[in-house]
Amino acid sequence: SEKIGLLEEVASRAKVSITTLLLFLEVVEKEAPRPGKVVADAPAGAADIKGASFVLLHPRPSDGAGDAGCARWPNGLLLFAGGPSQNEVFVLVHHMEHGKPSVAVVLDPSPASENKARQTFADDWRSFSRSALSSFGEGVADLSVVCGLCPWTALCVRVAWRHFLEAIKRLQPSVSLEDLQRYE
Repeated sequence: SEKIGLLEEVASRAKVSITTLLLFLEVVEKEAPRPGKVVADAPAGAADIKGASFVLLHPRPSDGAGDAGCARWPNGLLLFAGGPSQNEVFVLVHHMEHGKPSVAVVLDPSPASENKARQTFADDWRSFSRSALSSFGEGVADLSVVCGLCPWTALCVRVAWRHFLEAIKRLQPSVSLEDLQRYE
């Protein structure tokens, strides 16, 4: 229930539907590089402006489509990692169509009490976005922080063992018992 609340908050702040966010996170979980490999796997020139390094994780850059300052950032949701000093903190960007400012949500997996997305991180992101997204109007207009949510575990739901066993007892096969006996 708490995780659902966090997902709804992220969707609201990113100005997308919860369905869009969930579908994006599902693709991220399957296709984007894991946090430990982020900086090592970053394509050359992926993003490094004024010492604030951000790496586009999803969608993966191709044909220069993620180079800093490039005018070919795709519209829709983008996921960046926060560079070598804070590669465990992520930025989810809803990149709007030409002329409209994008919105960004910093996703800090640590609890709010251990918030690692300090003001300097937010300042670095604003500086990066002004440079890298400047060809799309005003860059990133809104920036907010959500703590306690990691893009790779956002869709994982913990279930107590007793609840799992109870659900298994109520499970019904998708084929009839006659068909099951025929296959035995």
